Amino acid sequence: MALIASFMGGFDQPLDNPDSKLELAGRWAYALGIATVLLGSLAGIGWVGFKFLLVPGARAAGWIPPAGGVAAPSQQRRQRRQCPLPTVAGEPVWRGDKDVLKEDRLKLFRTVYNFQAWAAHRSTQRYLRHFMGLFRSRIVSGLRVPLLLIALESTLVCAYEAARNAQLLPAVFRSIQIRAPMLFSLSSFALSLLLVFRTNQSYARFDEGRRLWSVMANRCRDIMRQACSYLGPPHRDLLGVLCRWVQAFPWVLKNYVRQNKTWEADLGHLLRPAELAALLATPNPPLLALQIITELLDRLPISTKQRLRLDVFCSDLADVVGASERLLTTPIPLSYTRHTARFLVIWLALLPFSIYNQCGWVTVLSSIILGFFLLSIEEIGVTIEEPFNILPLSEINKRVCADMARYPQQMDGVVSLIDDATGTARPNTNQHFVPVAQFIASKGEGGRGKASKGEDAAKNGSGGGAGAGAEDSGAMIS
Repeated sequence: MALIASFMGGFDQPLDNPDSKLELAGRWAYALGIATVLLGSLAGIGWVGFKFLLVPGARAAGWIPPAGGVAAPSQQRRQRRQCPLPTVAGEPVWRGDKDVLKEDRLKLFRTVYNFQAWAAHRSTQRYLRHFMGLFRSRIVSGLRVPLLLIALESTLVCAYEAARNAQLLPAVFRSIQIRAPMLFSLSSFALSLLLVFRTNQSYARFDEGRRLWSVMANRCRDIMRQACSYLGPPHRDLLGVLCRWVQAFPWVLKNYVRQNKTWEADLGHLLRPAELAALLATPNPPLLALQIITELLDRLPISTKQRLRLDVFCSDLADVVGASERLLTTPIPLSYTRHTARFLVIWLALLPFSIYNQCGWVTVLSSIILGFFLLSIEEIGVTIEEPFNILPLSEINKRVCADMARYPQQMDGVVSLIDDATGTARPNTNQHFVPVAQFIASKGEGGRGKASKGEDAAKNGSGGGAGAGAEDSGAMIS
């Protein structure tokens, strides 16, 4: 009403002039447009707040039924209200605080590059291709709610300032512009440092996750390669059992570090039902798989030195399991994540109040673009911080398992090739079993025996050492 009253107060000239009628119609249209934008922005902000803030909070408290479900009994709702919300590092987390669409789209990040993909990656057409795919971007999809709020807020600020500048509002309404642009110039430097640190640390974790999986793949290949070489074709049964469990280890670790488990699909063709049930019954399946692999290696008819060599590879796999648990359970210090998110929200919320005088209605587009650029950097860092959900673990495991399965299959061909090239036959690989403790003790006794023999030789040679030395020197001179 204040807008209409202010608008009507400026028209006391007669309306018989066509120009006056046209001007009056224009001012009416402008006033209605501004009022529509103001009301639409307020309604949009209210709808977004209701849908994405109030409704999840009410569902978490048990005041309304879950989406697609029926209302819980009154006693159950009362218990949920009395039960405190779970917390992460002291901050409450709403039940169901999970972006289902974003979590489902994480699997689209799991790509394995080949030569054709690298050629497209380097192509000059990538600029057009990436720009045209902007609205299909997974990052844009994940930022749809924050960008919508930025657009509504900047539109509301522009509509208010436009109505005030056109004198469509009473004089009591003052300007809400921030006339201190230096504040944003100075704070942008600190914001960039926070974003750079966040992104660098997230990429370091992503790179470490990929390196751990490469180490795991190489050690599994090494175990099978050396086991096939040590045992040879006569021990195919032992190699078959060992190959099954070494192939199963990457899939066990993959299911261990991911929330969505696919035990039956990944291990049903490798392990027996009893073996799979034993894995599922333990709280740490990778360690049980390593224990079984170690027991199999200990029963192989190989020398103790060879067994120790293979045990080193099992120790490397145990290190991979521990490092994976560290990445999965320990994020980047939460203070950085919280402070970066709060800094970004406040900075972007105050941005339209600072640039309207210079940009006018372009403030809406400028705020959306700047919000997209800054929020996407932070979103990428948060996405790659936990690497196992976006790494193509299934594709890597398939390649590794295919390589390990080929070692026993190629064993006869490799042996025949070496026999033909050298003209010799493969030696007997049946080694006498020697326990590790006895092997280490025998090595120690051998070293002490050699040392005592050296001392006896020195004592015996003290009397005739000169003659012996002379003979040796004479032999060397001759």
